[in-house]
Amino acid sequence: GTALRLAPPPPPTNGAPAAEAPGRGLPRDLRRAVEACLPATPDGLPDLASRLVPGVTEWERVVAALGYAPTDAPGPLSPHFSDLAVAYASSRRRSILAEARAAILAGDPADTVTVGGDPTGVAAPTSVPGGEIVRAILSAEDDLDGQGSCFSLPRMAVSKVAAGTLRAATDALDEAADAAPRWGGARIAQELYATARDLADLHRLLAGGAPPRDVRAAAVRHNDCVYLGHALLTLGFRYRERLGLDKTAPCTFVDAVPPLRELAVRSLGEVLAREEAAAREAVARGVAGLP
Repeated sequence: GTALRLAPPPPPTNGAPAAEAPGRGLPRDLRRAVEACLPATPDGLPDLASRLVPGVTEWERVVAALGYAPTDAPGPLSPHFSDLAVAYASSRRRSILAEARAAILAGDPADTVTVGGDPTGVAAPTSVPGGEIVRAILSAEDDLDGQGSCFSLPRMAVSKVAAGTLRAATDALDEAADAAPRWGGARIAQELYATARDLADLHRLLAGGAPPRDVRAAAVRHNDCVYLGHALLTLGFRYRERLGLDKTAPCTFVDAVPPLRELAVRSLGEVLAREEAAAREAVARGVAGLP
């Protein structure tokens, strides 16, 4: 048939922004459509790729044949659909972080739960060098001459918000471990590992933003930071083997621990200093009023 040529957008009027050029938003709209069709698990990605990628390739061939795109360059859509594993991982990343953000902002820091021992419930790897020693260190049931292990988390009350953040991180790592041996699993596992790392920073920035209201709130925030920091110290080691990573590949959360410790000390220290100053002032007033 007759080739249709796209007219340029009309000029802006009354200071209004110019209309988007026809067809320019097509890749964006198609990306959104593909994201809406992404399967719930990586198992469905090969089938989606087998149906989608050839169709996109054929569409680009027709567009180039009609003169709307150069024939010696990649098509405008192929880069967006050549690796559906990346699209899937990016979609899961946004979803996990959005859910965690909503939970942190909506959660009540005063609503606590008692924790102690191993907070993740994830078995330590045993097939790595020194695995038996590490397993003993990480075990919540470890006992040294009848005494509790110095590596065990003390029994404490933490907010359900912090417990939920750690659960979201371990869920993301479990999902990454399950995806690792599948189609495109290496890219998915890498993105979900980064997502788990971001969850620790997200909690610290959102839950640790406003100053604690009182001593109890400061103590709970302190415990939250200790709880998360304790889990993050060994979380990467617990999952490295399951993620199928090389020994030289980074898989650690240790760098997220110092900011949590600093927040714990600062939050509790500021409240205690304020309470001490108020107590000194009250005592001074009382002494000044004595006959």
